[in-house]
Order: sequence, then structure tokens, then C-alpha cells
Amino acid sequence: MRVRIKNILIGVVLGLISLSTYTHGQSTSTPAQETVKWAQGKTEAVFLDGPIVLRIISQENGASEVRWQMRDNKETLLFKVGVRDGKKGSAGLMYVTAGGVEYFPDDAKQDKLAFRREKTSIKMVKLESKGRIFAPTSYVDFKATDGFDCKIFVLFEKEYEDNKGYASELNKLIADSISDFDVALERFHGLTASAFHSTERDLYEKTGIISSYDKFEDVTTTAHEVVISKPANSRFQELGPFLSLILSYRFAGKKQADAPNVFSLSFRYRVFVCSKCVHKGVFNVVTPLNILADGQRLHANMSRNIYETDAGYAVETVTASFPSDQIALVFNSRSIEFRVGDVELSLTPQQIETIRKYIRWGAEQR
Repeated sequence: MRVRIKNILIGVVLGLISLSTYTHGQSTSTPAQETVKWAQGKTEAVFLDGPIVLRIISQENGASEVRWQMRDNKETLLFKVGVRDGKKGSAGLMYVTAGGVEYFPDDAKQDKLAFRREKTSIKMVKLESKGRIFAPTSYVDFKATDGFDCKIFVLFEKEYEDNKGYASELNKLIADSISDFDVALERFHGLTASAFHSTERDLYEKTGIISSYDKFEDVTTTAHEVVISKPANSRFQELGPFLSLILSYRFAGKKQADAPNVFSLSFRYRVFVCSKCVHKGVFNVVTPLNILADGQRLHANMSRNIYETDAGYAVETVTASFPSDQIALVFNSRSIEFRVGDVELSLTPQQIETIRKYIRWGAEQR
């Protein structure tokens, strides 16, 4: 089963991007007042394994993404960017929080180009949007109090040079996030608002539970994901591999009438795959599942779904359904171990407790 809670197109937005210059500390607009013009492109707000993602799609150069995540217990916006420091350039991931900015090149050989600056040490952030008729360019001019100086520009899938004019608004979001993170975060949530109803957003932010209503099928799906393993090195935390356990159930309509009687138990493997690589799969088309819970054994066969996202991730999910009493038996155990195909794994007491809370939450919704 492909557990992807929502993929909603916000729509195609056509037009020319107005020329603008943004300087650190001088933003006068608010997210509610802005008219966003992604020239010759469209945006979509989607769920991708939990975090909220804003995808900006250029007809000519593919897509770019902005992600929201909790990193070191801080709200973070994550951008795929190019950085040019003098004559040296690199591509990588930039993490922005209210406290500052951190950048890691994708290529480990370019680690010397990584940088981190606290908010108090940032001297200037300026959006340069130069309106030359035949070759408009856009980038963020970044300067720190210690003399560090670089250009930052968002990267699309097929573009590794200074952005053309249509990237101006996305580069502006980068500049905003570094200079006034709260304003940028509000704008990001505004652009991705269609991925949630307000009640769904509140539920997810408070509990980690995803709830989504499909008006065409008249069915609501709820799900809770526990990340079992991920890279220890922070520079690879967006590349993977990740292994997650997902527990979910569905009910008819918008309002749950009865406690769930069937749950879907899934394991998801996700990893970034380079353009020249092929992901051959970790699991089999039919994958045996063995569960050992306080000495009691359960067996099932799991069906596999595997696909690649536009952003270059291979996502592989295996799923089986269980009656609610068996799910309760498993997750009320003190010790829980799984063997999924040839992969053996176990849950920590904290992970078990978060799943128990989800099961209790489901029973209380009737």
C-alpha cells in the first residue's frame, strides 16, 4: 500500500515575477498581503513521509522543494541550494532556523565549503533580482560579521547555475527565512495550507497523527509513523536511508462512529537515489513478516509497493492488515521484535508508547 496521505495541486500560476530587492531587517510585507507569482510553474503542497513539503515546478528546469521539519527540537526550513564562495561553488542542503543558518555540500570532498552562522553574526541578507531582458538572474547575497561572503540560490532538478528570473520568489523565501524566520515560516504554512485542513494541521503538530478525508471516496484515513532508523550523520539526514513503521486505519465519512476493527501495519524504506543509480529493492514482492511480542508469535505475508518520487527518492513499502485485537496484543507487549523479510528490527519503549497513544486515540474518537 502506498501510504502517501495527500498530494494536492494548488494550481498553475502563470505570469512574470516582479523585480524586487530585499535587505535583512527591512521586510514590509506579510504573507497574507503577498501575491505569489511562480512564473511558468505551479506549486503543490504534499505529505512526504510526515514532513510538509512545498514543491515548486518549473516547466523548463524541473522541480525544487522546500521542507518543514523538526531538527534538534527546532522548527526548520530546508532548501536545496547552490552556494558560491568567491570562485568556489557547491550544491547542498541548507537548514534555516530562527537561530541561524547551516549549510552542508552534497559532495563530502567539498566539506570545507560547509558553513554555519548564528543569527547574531549575520550582517546582511539581500535578494538580488536583476531584470535583464534576455537573461534575468536571481540570487541571495549573504554576508556575515566575520567577513564571510557568498551567493546562495535555489537549485532546480536540471539547473546548477545562477537561477533565472522565475526563481526570484523562491530565493526571496530563502532570504526571508534567514532574516525573519517567523515571517517566512508563516508564509510557508500559508502556501502549503491546502495540504491540511486547520484541524488536521493542529492534530498533526500536537500528536504526530495524520488524518485525511477523501471526498471522492468519502473515507477518512488516519496514520502514525515511527522512524526506526535514520543516518546518524546530520549531513545525510535528508538523503537516507530511512526505515519507518506506519500504523493506520480507515473509516467511512468524516466522523468516526466505531473503534477501528482493522489496522494496516506497514514498513517503509526510503533513500535518495542518484540519477545514474537504480534501486533494486530491499523487500520482495511478497515479504514474510514475523513478530515476536513477549514470547508470542504472529506471522503474515506483506505486499510490496515501490516507486520513485520526482525529487529522486526510492520509496518502498510493505503492508499487511491485522484485526485490532492482534494489534493491541502486539503493542501492549513490553518487548516487540520484527523480522521483515531478512531485516530484523525492534522498537524502543518510547516508540512503543507513541504507538499505544495512537491506538488509544483511535478508540476514543467514536
